[in-house]
Amino acid sequence: MILKGARFVITQDEKRRVLEGADVRIGGDRIREVGRDLKPERGEEVVDLEGRVVLPALINAHNHAPMVLFRGYEDDRPLKEWLQRMWAKEGRLTGRVARAGAKLALLESLSHGIATTLDMYEAEEVAKAALEVGMRVATAPPLISVFAPAEERLKATERFHRNYRGNPYVLPVVNLHSVYTNDEDAIRRAAELSKELNVPLHVHASETREEIYECRKKTGKLPVEYLDSLGAVWERSVLVHLGWVARWEINIMAERGAKAVHCPSSNMKLGTGGFFPYPVFRERGITVGLGTDSAASNNTQDLFREMRMMALIQKHQYWNSSIVTAQDALDVATRGGAEVVGIKAGRIEKGYLADIAVLEITPEMLPLRRENLISNVVYSTTGNLVERVFVGGREVFRRGSEEFNEKYREAMREAEGFLDYLEE
Repeated sequence: MILKGARFVITQDEKRRVLEGADVRIGGDRIREVGRDLKPERGEEVVDLEGRVVLPALINAHNHAPMVLFRGYEDDRPLKEWLQRMWAKEGRLTGRVARAGAKLALLESLSHGIATTLDMYEAEEVAKAALEVGMRVATAPPLISVFAPAEERLKATERFHRNYRGNPYVLPVVNLHSVYTNDEDAIRRAAELSKELNVPLHVHASETREEIYECRKKTGKLPVEYLDSLGAVWERSVLVHLGWVARWEINIMAERGAKAVHCPSSNMKLGTGGFFPYPVFRERGITVGLGTDSAASNNTQDLFREMRMMALIQKHQYWNSSIVTAQDALDVATRGGAEVVGIKAGRIEKGYLADIAVLEITPEMLPLRRENLISNVVYSTTGNLVERVFVGGREVFRRGSEEFNEKYREAMREAEGFLDYLEE
């Protein structure tokens, strides 16, 4: 397949080249060639993208997909009360409904140019939904030892890995919810399992002031220090939120090679306080990804909005309009996310996964030149401008596609009974 004649191709390669009038050749699930005037091979499909912008599909580095079912419920409540009410609602979920919710979230994500999401929720249902819609998910059963014995959850994680090892669309991880929902033994064993399986260890960390105070009171350490003391900060650790992280904890992360994820909209909406110091992570060479968090706390699955939010909040906090650029935000949503998840993606470059988004050029992006393209994509665009998405070389979203719209309607029908129940 050749994606032909795009007005711009944002490569996100090492030089961050933007190509004009370029083509992208796909073979299997990989990008084979990028250049101008590529000649179609015999029988090769040609997709005309004249007047469009091509860029790497985005990677959502933190999500709870089925929670899209709770979007708009319990908004504007204090965080602790919000969490308690969410957990009560989650207790009503069945597997079938969780799968329908996951499908809704993943379809919405695809329509906003996201090809991969790192998820922490009902892993089996999210995995099945991903296989149905053709999207990539990195997930596993969440470990919350205050709700269920650690032994049970760890065995479930091992089973999940056996079932999906090698699957190109379901990427097993170890999901450790947090320091405040797990005891010392559970954290240590989760860390050991992630090392044994050599997969990401995905953890909420230092999200709220209460979390860091309680952790220090109980253990004598701050959350990242505590995780590190139990072997849970290593090169495949993915620590999410980090609004209350201390500078010395960032140094620990840098020494261990751990990664960080920024969820600006969710943190602001939930009023968690603190601040994710992106320039400090960048200075210390720590890979950062960008996450929406759940649609219950965001309330969208739109990383274009998140890129804008990330750049603006960093500029505002540091009183410095150039400290974080549009290019930084795009890097975090593409290359950074790929490193967080551990896949060869996030670039339009030979040998990389053919996970590609196509944008329509609309009036809010104009005037459009090579020089202002990245700024206009980050500051002026939303996911609603996404026209097509390819995952592993397969077109899985095309705006206006009746097949795609029917999948969405079907998922809504499956969720309707549960939504009625929520409103009782």
